Amino acid sequence: MTHYVFPPAPTFGIGSEAFTYWQNGFTNDELKLIIDFGNSQIPSKSSVGSGVSGGMIPNEKSSEISWINLNNNSKWIYDKIIHIMMSLNTQFYQFNLYGFIDQIQFINYEADENCDWHTDLQNQQPPRKLSFILELSDPKDYEGGELQIINYKDPLTIRKEKGLAIVFPSFSLYRVSPVTKGTKKIIVICATGPAFK
Repeated sequence: MTHYVFPPAPTFGIGSEAFTYWQNGFTNDELKLIIDFGNSQIPSKSSVGSGVSGGMIPNEKSSEISWINLNNNSKWIYDKIIHIMMSLNTQFYQFNLYGFIDQIQFINYEADENCDWHTDLQNQQPPRKLSFILELSDPKDYEGGELQIINYKDPLTIRKEKGLAIVFPSFSLYRVSPVTKGTKKIIVICATGPAFK
């Protein structure tokens, strides 16, 4: 497995932002290329756990997932994600990050599919610390499928926008509500680092 290593970053504690976003980081042609990469892989059904209290509580995640591996053809995608994540991390979070140990997840939600409430901070070492989601689909192509992140006690609904990149701490509880019509496509990847103290 290829690891993508981040440059060192200063650590000043956990940021207070529930999520941050980056617009226009990818062109429409680049978004189409990412979709083509994802569609060319063999998908499988996915499932998640909440990671609550150190355990895995099964949640509904009805969707198809495939992987965009790091190679010469996909390196530009990883490079752009690195730039966005490091820029937002430096400005808002100042997490100490190692890099990627997972590959990019390409997730396809059809009608009646969703991803229930969960966190990306699972029982793995090194722990995931910062999560990245890129919206690939035009909101006109689907209904439902809202990305929601819990900030303290109230869920925040993130606006739907093709090409919008959303970055948030991996301990955040979030979900993708059921898609009621059409197809929603996203990519997801998490950066790891030393454990939170």
